[in-house]
Amino acid sequence: MIVEELKLLPSSKAAKDYLNNQNDMLSFFDYNIHQPTVFQQRLSDLQEQPYDRDALSKALLSYQKRFAFHDKAAQQVEKLKDPRSVVVIGGQQAGLLTGPLYTIYKAVTIVLLAREQERALGVPVVPVFWIAGEDHDLDEINAVPIEKNGRWRSHRIEEKRKRIASEAGLNKETLAKWLATVFRSLPETEHTLPLYERVKTLAGRSNTYTDFFAELLLYLFRDEGLVVFDSGDPSFRTLEKSCFHMLIQKTKNVQGAFAHQVKKLEQAGYGRPIITEETNAHLFYVEEGSRYRIDYTGENYELNGKNQTFSREELLEHLTLHPERFSNNVVTRPVMQDALFPVLAFVAGPGEISYWATLKRVFHECGMKMSPVVPRISATCVPSAVQKWFAEKQYSYEEAIAHGLEKEKEGWLEEQTPWPIDQVVEEAITQIRHSHKPIKDLAEQIGETPGKLANKNWSIIESQLRFMERRMKRHVRERFEHELSKFDEAERWLKPNGLLQERHDHVIQLLNIVGDDFIPRLISMNINKMGVHYLVKL
Repeated sequence: MIVEELKLLPSSKAAKDYLNNQNDMLSFFDYNIHQPTVFQQRLSDLQEQPYDRDALSKALLSYQKRFAFHDKAAQQVEKLKDPRSVVVIGGQQAGLLTGPLYTIYKAVTIVLLAREQERALGVPVVPVFWIAGEDHDLDEINAVPIEKNGRWRSHRIEEKRKRIASEAGLNKETLAKWLATVFRSLPETEHTLPLYERVKTLAGRSNTYTDFFAELLLYLFRDEGLVVFDSGDPSFRTLEKSCFHMLIQKTKNVQGAFAHQVKKLEQAGYGRPIITEETNAHLFYVEEGSRYRIDYTGENYELNGKNQTFSREELLEHLTLHPERFSNNVVTRPVMQDALFPVLAFVAGPGEISYWATLKRVFHECGMKMSPVVPRISATCVPSAVQKWFAEKQYSYEEAIAHGLEKEKEGWLEEQTPWPIDQVVEEAITQIRHSHKPIKDLAEQIGETPGKLANKNWSIIESQLRFMERRMKRHVRERFEHELSKFDEAERWLKPNGLLQERHDHVIQLLNIVGDDFIPRLISMNINKMGVHYLVKL
């Protein structure tokens, strides 16, 4: 496996400016990650914040032990008892098979940055992956793309109602059938059967989406000591109670701070990454597996979509009795994260960089600084056959990843075709249209009905010529089908479904080709340079 560096910046203006050290964007953050002393400064600032390390370690250790491959993670949790210890953290929804590859790259970044800073700072640095188990939009996590007859389709586990991922039960039989279909869609290699048996076993141990996600992630990072944390698990709610209490007490201030920062970001030309109503209290209330947004109007708290109202005192009483019923939204989740953990750095994708830019004043209202935001790595993996073909064609990987290969494919086909199909058809249409015009004009003079008939007649003639054009082109394509399929195969890897590979493919597709030691090998290459898109040659 070889890794090369490509220059391929994110499409988001906010993420691009953040990577390029632009002051307009960096002013929305408390720390400049381009400064060499940023982590020393953050470590110093963290000494002023209190954390209940014993309770956190105990809850995390109990959670790791639920899963098969927890040994190294449990060892890392023990480090958190050290009062000097800090964490590098990042998170994602609990996607099936861990979701798109960017989830894996985020976890790789967390592990590499934690190791790097543990050496640099001389203190324990624990890598933590925050699973967004409180998310209730299962349609975003309950499917993966599979390929059939050269076409992609979404392979989904159907859900009858919205539930949070931590409570959404997985039917074992349904999951087993779903998984078998995924593996049948893959090309068979020496790795397919043992990989299938391993994933099937982990699936059999899982009762919810977050269980399956955590089982698989801990297996994939079994040698790296990645610690997992489910924000939707009731066992952590007691730890979160004091932060929820503070957020309820400061609802109006948090609303105002967020609205102010969003306005400033929009005025700076970065748009509105989070759009919500002013009444949003940025908290949810969970009841019978469903989440209801809590709104605050200045007087009472209301459950959006449910005819239920609380005073502040009543809501705080519910929190005291039932902390498991409360959860964060996109605005308050980062605050909760930094209240629970001594966060040295938060690892973010391009979209997260945009929305974290709206949160600086929210953190300040809660008595905290925003943790340094470190962009995750970005990568595209290519198998040896595609590498060889690319070398022969001498195409640009950057161009292919950014824009696909359709332009190159059509250009190549045009070079191979000695028949000027387009030219001849266009000339014929022009000539026949000219010859048909007197008929059309005469018909229109005779009356409205003959005129309409003449127009329809011309449409039929032109459509027949276009039909002939398409058939000739199809025949030519069939003649060069073998070579054209190589363009399609390359694009399937570099720009599947018109998306970056990391936003489309899942990790099982890669492990099926290279084996389940792919992640340790990737980590051993220290691919953690900011602003670089890595080309991983399998």
